[in-house]
Amino acid sequence: MRIPSRRKTKRGSVLIAVLVVLALCAALLWLVQAGALGRSASADIESERITTASFGIDCVRSAMRVLADDEDLLVDHLNEKWASPFELRHPDGRRARVRIEDANRYFDLNNAPVPATVTATRPVTEILHELFRTCGMNSNTTDQVAALVDAVDVNNAGRFEDPEEFNPANAPLATWADLFRVHGMASRAFFAPQPDPDRVRGFGEFEHPLQTFTILPDPDASLSGTADGADDAPPDQEPTPSDEDKSEQEDRRRASHVNLNTAPAHVLRGVIGNTPDRAALVEQLLAYRVENPITAIGPYLGRLPPADVQIATAYLDTKSAYFWVTAIDASTGNTIARALVGRGSDGTVKIAQWRPAVAGR
Repeated sequence: MRIPSRRKTKRGSVLIAVLVVLALCAALLWLVQAGALGRSASADIESERITTASFGIDCVRSAMRVLADDEDLLVDHLNEKWASPFELRHPDGRRARVRIEDANRYFDLNNAPVPATVTATRPVTEILHELFRTCGMNSNTTDQVAALVDAVDVNNAGRFEDPEEFNPANAPLATWADLFRVHGMASRAFFAPQPDPDRVRGFGEFEHPLQTFTILPDPDASLSGTADGADDAPPDQEPTPSDEDKSEQEDRRRASHVNLNTAPAHVLRGVIGNTPDRAALVEQLLAYRVENPITAIGPYLGRLPPADVQIATAYLDTKSAYFWVTAIDASTGNTIARALVGRGSDGTVKIAQWRPAVAGR
């Protein structure tokens, strides 16, 4: 009988154990290296994010200084310095194009609940009906306007106030997403291509309906202060109605004004009206402002019936209170910062709404 040597088996077992240990060590080393590479990549991404966000803040701050340095705060027009895009260069060599746009060139949807008694000659709801029809959204705009009023006003009285069916916010709009949650305000309608001009009586001077409306804070909100706001850090998040005590909110008492010098023709027609005398006034305003900024409304109002003068005092102005600032990376085309800034009568410029950069966008 032959008995196998146990030593040989033991040496084989030891060899297998050593190989297993070496394999485990190699795997552990690979995991450590992979983790280090992952942490390095994450650190690089975070560093890039911080650099981009910081550069975006610098761009907005530079735009705010341009607005604060405006020599004439009573008139804003498209031949001023702020209306021309400019370029900003970061110390690391990257560049951004900065654009300032007049936020008062369109009609503010948050005007919806302004009482008709304040603007008896041409109530806000009448203007909204006209502008919705101008945009070719819906031939019957009654429900759309009523739903918007019920969503924005603070009371619970109205056909579209049922919390189960319509769930109105009963607060001013803060973003376009707020608008698209309103009954009958589907986003596809606002991004639809420009309608047939013949169907809307020649008012087809825009790419899509959003180039008719804006969303702004209450015009009675204070924008004045002791500093120009250029050194203020942006807020951590966008202000929303949920951040306020809704029980203390009130409907706005007057409408945000549309700037006569920057508003598109179809917006002016929607606000002023389309009767022969009002349409003629719009054409005169458009022709004059091509070469000269409109510095006063008075000379034009004298040609209208006294009752129509209220339209201008309620809805029109020669200056703007709010501006959108957008910074775009010159090499990638990505938006690195976007902010709504307000400028007070004393030249104070403050951030009203901040939209930080999003990586990869």
